[in-house]
Amino acid sequence: MSLQRDEVIAKIQKLLTLSEGAKKIDSLEEANTAAMKAQSLIEAYNVEQYELHKSEKLVIGEVLLKSDDFDFNKREGKWVINLMNLLANNNFAFMFTIGLTYAMKIVGTKENCDLTIFMFLQIKERFKSLEKQRWAEYGGKEKHGTFRRGYFNGAVSGLYVKLQQQKVKSQSENTLLPVVIKSHKEEIQKYVDNSKVKLKDTNNSRKLTSEDGSVIGYRDGKNTEIHKGINPNPKQDALHH
Repeated sequence: MSLQRDEVIAKIQKLLTLSEGAKKIDSLEEANTAAMKAQSLIEAYNVEQYELHKSEKLVIGEVLLKSDDFDFNKREGKWVINLMNLLANNNFAFMFTIGLTYAMKIVGTKENCDLTIFMFLQIKERFKSLEKQRWAEYGGKEKHGTFRRGYFNGAVSGLYVKLQQQKVKSQSENTLLPVVIKSHKEEIQKYVDNSKVKLKDTNNSRKLTSEDGSVIGYRDGKNTEIHKGINPNPKQDALHH
């Protein structure tokens, strides 16, 4: 007999609690076993992070990433900032740049900020690796710098389409999702309004100078597969290859 969704979520929550408790007493084997069982249920039942925490009071905070933390390369354009902004929005968080620097501030619950950064670092490296591979395969007229900038912007655009498709599917399957999104936005806005630090929203508009690179990048971005739900084991990859 299959479990009801509320029963599945309750079971996952118990397993995650067990995992955290086992870690505190240095029972790492028990902690990992419980975490793996929880992850299996999350993937099997397509459970989203907000479902595991919807009964909890939202605690909003912020995480700062300086440009040195993510190897920002100005010659590649601002694609990494656009990527972080996209992933933050997808994980019920907001991303801002600070002043004229390339530092990024992610605002949201701790779980959502951590997941956003984890996914960002994984996908950034994935796109950088793919760009090198696509350039080696490319036999067109574009120079490498032009191709690279176009590729990265195209990849982010393709990933945006992919995530939008997943979002529409999730909303059709769970009518509670828009309510959860609204509650996160409201709490984050309250936090930002009360913040002493002036935050500047990110502007994602950029004119693409590459046609070939952007088309190839768009295809790779749209074909990127991403895990659903939370990842209790940060050593696991955020991507399906």
